[in-house]
Amino acid sequence: MGQQINMTFSDYLSIAGILVSVLFGIWGIYLAVRRAKYPAGISFVREQSVALLEDFAKKIPNLAVRYKDTPIEKNIVLLSGYLVNDGSVDITKQMTELPLTCVLPSGCSWLEFKVTTVAPALKVESLIVESRKVELSFGLFRRNESFSFQALVLLDNEFPNSKAGDFASEILWTHRIASLGEIKTILMPEQEKRGKTKQWVRRIIYTLLPLFYAVTGFSMLAGIGPLAVVPSIIYELQSQDKTTIVKLEPNRDGTTAIINIETKEIEKVDLAEFVKTAKFVPIYTEKREKTWITSLTGLFIILGSFFIAYMAFIKDYKRHQLCKLVAASAKET
Repeated sequence: MGQQINMTFSDYLSIAGILVSVLFGIWGIYLAVRRAKYPAGISFVREQSVALLEDFAKKIPNLAVRYKDTPIEKNIVLLSGYLVNDGSVDITKQMTELPLTCVLPSGCSWLEFKVTTVAPALKVESLIVESRKVELSFGLFRRNESFSFQALVLLDNEFPNSKAGDFASEILWTHRIASLGEIKTILMPEQEKRGKTKQWVRRIIYTLLPLFYAVTGFSMLAGIGPLAVVPSIIYELQSQDKTTIVKLEPNRDGTTAIINIETKEIEKVDLAEFVKTAKFVPIYTEKREKTWITSLTGLFIILGSFFIAYMAFIKDYKRHQLCKLVAASAKET
């Protein structure tokens, strides 16, 4: 008796579904654990950064630029953006040991820093404490609140040909606020420049894909539909004065696997030669050999469908949430 596992396309598909779902599950668990460890959250939403002299003044000969009656010959960057409380809790003054600090890269200095739009109930103060460092102090910073600022930054000669976007990506946010992790820096998401037809086609595809995935998993889990375990034909094997209930599975090498239903032993034979000394009597059975692996596969595929839908629409959702927070800040000014 030799044993051989015969893998079908459905088996490979199930294994692939499990692997994909496990990867998404691990990522989801990581995000959940991280969220539980740092329930507070602040994100810096960078709206724009424009190198004023690099983009405008240097292109026009004999144009002088002054700041408070002092000639400016270096690059000046106009930086604007929002700070958003996108965590799951409010940030109170008692949670703050040191103010939120924005530190510029080496060779840069603040000229101006001004909070522009903020809710009346949210008290925000900004103070340039060093040439490269500005501190932001606030009282109760509620969840889903935001405030915006505009600033002028003077770049050193270390940035002779740098782009404003490159400079802004090197800004460092530091803090000592309880339950708050790293300050994330993200760009204000722009609406995709697509026609309405292309947008609807994309949405339909992104909707049908996880739906198909969910139906596939439900079919395997519930035992209905095209991927459900179906009734089978088993055989009564009469050989050497013994009767055994078996099932037959063909192998790719031309042999046949005879699987004992009771003992699960597998014998690999040449069927044409084997039937000369044995007799097979077909028996129809309603017994469906659904295993825990099939159920687990269906469950993983269903979970995977949710993660596929999440990945498909997360960008649109984040854009909607950020625009909603920014709009709320502007209205309350």
